[in-house]
Amino acid sequence: MSLCIVDGYNFVFRAFHSLPPLSTSNNIPVGAVYGFVNMLAKLIENNDCQMLAIALDSGRKTFRNDLYKEYKAHREEPAEELKIQFPIIREAIEAFGVKAIEAPGFEADDIIATYTRVALNNKMKVRIISSDKDLVQLLQDGVEIYDPLKKKLIDYAAVEEKYGIRPNQMVDYLALIGDSSDNIPGVKNVGPKTAAKLLAEFGDLENIYNNIEKVEPIRVRALLEDSKENAILSKKLVILDDNVELPFTLEQLNFDKPKQDVLGAFLNKYEFKSLSTQRSLFTNADVQPQKAGTDVVVKGVTLDDIENLKPQIEEYGNFYFHIRSDSFSFYLQGILYEIHLSPLKEDVGIDKVLTAFLSVLEDASIKKICFDVKGVMHDCIKLKINLQVFDDLSLLFYTLNTGKKRPSLEGLLELYALGYNKHDAFSVFNIYNILRAQLLDMRQFEVYEMIEKPLLSLLVKIEAKGVKVDTKILENLEEEFSEKLKVLQNEIYQSTEVEFNIASPKQIGEVLFDKLKLEGGRKSKKTDAYITDAETLDKIAVETGNIVLQKILKWRQYSKLINTYTKALRQAVDHQDGRVHTTFSMVTTSTGRLSSHDPNLQNIPIKTDDGNKIRKAFVAEEGNLIVSADYSQIELRILAHIADIKALQEAFNHDKDVHSITASQVFGIPLENVDQDHRRKAKAINFGIIYGQSSYGLANSLNIDRKEASSYIESYFKQYPGIKEYMDRTVAFARKHGYVKTLMGRKCYVENINSNNYNLKNFAERAAINAPIQGTASEIIKKAMVSLNSDLQKFLILQIHDELLFEVPEQLVEKSCVEIEKAMKDVVNLSVPIKLDVSYGRSWYDTKP
Repeated sequence: MSLCIVDGYNFVFRAFHSLPPLSTSNNIPVGAVYGFVNMLAKLIENNDCQMLAIALDSGRKTFRNDLYKEYKAHREEPAEELKIQFPIIREAIEAFGVKAIEAPGFEADDIIATYTRVALNNKMKVRIISSDKDLVQLLQDGVEIYDPLKKKLIDYAAVEEKYGIRPNQMVDYLALIGDSSDNIPGVKNVGPKTAAKLLAEFGDLENIYNNIEKVEPIRVRALLEDSKENAILSKKLVILDDNVELPFTLEQLNFDKPKQDVLGAFLNKYEFKSLSTQRSLFTNADVQPQKAGTDVVVKGVTLDDIENLKPQIEEYGNFYFHIRSDSFSFYLQGILYEIHLSPLKEDVGIDKVLTAFLSVLEDASIKKICFDVKGVMHDCIKLKINLQVFDDLSLLFYTLNTGKKRPSLEGLLELYALGYNKHDAFSVFNIYNILRAQLLDMRQFEVYEMIEKPLLSLLVKIEAKGVKVDTKILENLEEEFSEKLKVLQNEIYQSTEVEFNIASPKQIGEVLFDKLKLEGGRKSKKTDAYITDAETLDKIAVETGNIVLQKILKWRQYSKLINTYTKALRQAVDHQDGRVHTTFSMVTTSTGRLSSHDPNLQNIPIKTDDGNKIRKAFVAEEGNLIVSADYSQIELRILAHIADIKALQEAFNHDKDVHSITASQVFGIPLENVDQDHRRKAKAINFGIIYGQSSYGLANSLNIDRKEASSYIESYFKQYPGIKEYMDRTVAFARKHGYVKTLMGRKCYVENINSNNYNLKNFAERAAINAPIQGTASEIIKKAMVSLNSDLQKFLILQIHDELLFEVPEQLVEKSCVEIEKAMKDVVNLSVPIKLDVSYGRSWYDTKP
């Protein structure tokens, strides 16, 4: 959830002083109201906060006047023309359906500070809308400040660049330099540079005075000593009170959309006819999708024309664009502008276009909208462009349709039958209006805004950072695996008495089933060759115990380790930084999980000792260590929660070994008699059930016959009857609705759940059982990633399903481990505790005990 809180009169005064006088036909001045309403509408359209409030000053006298009678004494009264508009401003706020908040004796800044504290305590994000420097003291992880005057976010870097201090030093900074607009005295003759220098050396005001004898030069020391009382008083005046008694709870600030009739009546009353056509909030207050159309004017433009179009883009507030190999198009108020792209460096390429639009891309008041923004963000990073505030059609569609086939832009045009079928920015505009409305109607707003969108920005940074790989270790492992491959090859040749291409599925089939006469061979109807995929050969190996077949399977494992990992990883290393840069896809899995490709770093083997050695090559830079944070048995814990399995909950709540307990119950033996083999089988059952595993699948994983596996599953369901009830209930829901839900409300669509084909339907049923569990697990770790503070996010280098990898400076490792564990535990509340395994070492391999 997120809270957007507006410094109301900061908006009002800006509107009043920046717009020409405006009156109704009855001569009621409404210029400030007009500007305020326009800005508020733009804010609502571009910020997507689930909770919204406007903080207002309730009067001139506050508790600060009791501390210092001269506080704000020099401020002039607002112009009479503006004072008349204050009641109308409140009427406007009410028309929007937003809460206006005042607290007698306090300022709007104190209200903002209090709501910020309360929201952070409730693990919400906060966006403050104001250009007031006093609010900079609230800037921290989870809090953003947007300056509507300069139309950009105020972040740590901006504060340090402008003031030379950290945000948490703003109170001390103002206490030193004073503030003439509020009549805060400060320390006489101490200016901004001196204040910044003092705070860089001593940290805060108290420490300056505690070490006054160390202050140099002597002149500054004397100034500080002469104004000590004023400095201490000034700090009391500047520091915000975050304990204001609030008139509304956070829940009461929930904001959806203005009521069409109420807002329309207000606009008509004050004759704001032109406004009603300028912003989509006024023309479509009920958030219905705008009708797709084919009526658009196409204009070809050059880079030289862009500067003249920027004011219109800024006023429009949305920048719809689409990139093709030969063109860049953007849509603006009924006109589709196209820029021709050329692959020749001296001509117009995408880099030049993005650079030309730099101010638009970095403007946080303008939302950037396209299909598949991730590639654009990588281009922007290379060009040192900080792309802010975006919507991604691909990610929007996936959030709404997880489990369905991911369409291209062309596919979306066909799916929604828009009539306009060109692949350009006008299509982006039309599709966006449909998807955005669906997002609200299907109640997927929070999943998209609070998890998927911030995660996309973070993944781009992770991909750009990459993970360091030691190629020498990979070379040594390749030599080791190659030797083992040769030994196995010779043993296979000796046993079969024939030399053949072990990498050839066709020749393997002929040797195993024609020459060695193994049972279980079957041929493909299409190719008339024996079927020799891994699942088939694994099954036959279990049933026959044939040594040759076991060696062939082992040969395949080493061949894969070489070709898929040691060779492929060495080829993937960037020669400039010695790191591998994978690409994370957010829109390809059926449950919301991330996938990794080019290369796939989520599939590094761990089940075999030799496969696990690959992780030795993933190392930290000199002076750093690898930190691994791995959710322990997270899917079982989710199952215990959503299926309400009391026995599992009891085990987790008392930190018992759930696999040993399962072994004891399923095999009917005392807990103290459970050995490692019993526990191994119970672990396979526990995790197999989550994936809807059949007796056949369990038999394969445990190397036992199907009858024995069936008895294990039957016994398991008797011990945990709630699990079978959950499975039956979930499959029935999927059959009726076509989807299942995660704990956070994401819909995972299950194709073929009602198919007449037994195999397709059986697979769909297993997927339906697993999706709420795996989907919830994916959302938990995604939410954990975006909830990490900014420093920890900078260290994050990899996500592997339920595990996060960080590369952390050695001196910060211990502290970071504590912060990581807390952040990852706090993202969700289950009926069982969340547990993590957090460890560190020189390599990924070293983090695992």
